Amino acid sequence: MDKINYDNVYIVTDEPNHKDILFLIEKTNAKVFSEIDIIDRGEDKNYVNEIIKDFNFIRSFDKILFSNSTFGWWASILSDASEIYFNSDWQLRHKNGRVQLGKTNYKNWRGYSETCN
Repeated sequence: MDKINYDNVYIVTDEPNHKDILFLIEKTNAKVFSEIDIIDRGEDKNYVNEIIKDFNFIRSFDKILFSNSTFGWWASILSDASEIYFNSDWQLRHKNGRVQLGKTNYKNWRGYSETCN
């Protein structure tokens, strides 16, 4: 994130109290947008309106950085963002190497490696 020029950071997550989220809040003064904390994946269906709201919130930005998440991937691909950052090491071995979302090569998409310095 240190190499991305940004004014504000917003976090969309289903685990707002996760230690990594708390670290990002401290490091970037981020604001958590999401209103729900989904502990059990079976609860997703109870929060459809909130999930759609989160999805569209992500899509509304000009710069998006997302973690290893197909939710973030789809929100990014369906956005008009001028810069999209994602983990290029993501899912290298998924489906025996046939599905590698980290090798996404779309206009304005910039892969980064979690192992890079």
